Amino acid sequence: NNSIDYVAWCWKAGDTTVANNDGSITTQVRANPEAGFSIVTASPSNNAVSMGHGLNTAPSIIVSKSRTVGYDWNVFHASLGGNEIMRLNTNATKQTSSNYWNNVGASTFSVAAGNNANNSGDMVYYCWHDVPGLQKFGKYSGNAQQNGAYVELGFRPALLWLKRTDSTGN
Repeated sequence: NNSIDYVAWCWKAGDTTVANNDGSITTQVRANPEAGFSIVTASPSNNAVSMGHGLNTAPSIIVSKSRTVGYDWNVFHASLGGNEIMRLNTNATKQTSSNYWNNVGASTFSVAAGNNANNSGDMVYYCWHDVPGLQKFGKYSGNAQQNGAYVELGFRPALLWLKRTDSTGN
């Protein structure tokens, strides 16, 4: 639309896409371990599977989206663990779902079986982990003070994502 302003944030996920056989199914991965970012594509077919992510550290955050089924943007966050998910595109609070994300480790992550939105159809998973001085993922609790809670990142951020987890809202 030519009357709307747009913004894009971009991470370079390596120069080539490669097959990754670290998990129980083969994934296609474009990864930049030094920048702590990878893009994983796979077709879990509603099965419980493990998938290689191409990084050398466990992801702190994974954002998943089906490219063929109309589901939400589901988010794993290390501070919540594998039984809680957030939905990036809604104002819903975190949701509990047993073993939704399993075993998020240094080379693979797993998804649960069933018609879950994190394993239906052709999937894309965006994976990030902390890189000192570049990016940091965490959580904080508000303190009802005018100057708010202080969170030390070790650098000045250019982009800040916030998602409320305890109730609905922006």
